[in-house]
Amino acid sequence: MVIENPSQQRQSGQDREHAKPLPVKPNNRERFTPVYGGYCAWAVAQGYLAKGDPQHWTIRDDRLYLNYSQSIQDRWLKNPDGFIQQANANWPEVLE
Repeated sequence: MVIENPSQQRQSGQDREHAKPLPVKPNNRERFTPVYGGYCAWAVAQGYLAKGDPQHWTIRDDRLYLNYSQSIQDRWLKNPDGFIQQANANWPEVLE
């Protein structure tokens, strides 16, 4: 399952919508805790840490991934499964 952040959707000839907050309810709070401690998932895939921005998120397979910025999220969305695989290989050693 993939849920894309509304800020990622383009409308014809218009800029991206402002990101809408992630719908977190008490019964799904644990489920949507950011992966990689809330760090940018793309950065972790590259082997370093950068803060994740809650305005730039994607949910894949019921996991919440944050990215540092919109431009980084655009990169992330080109190959999320590959980046997730790389990030999983780097996590948690990247914290050291």
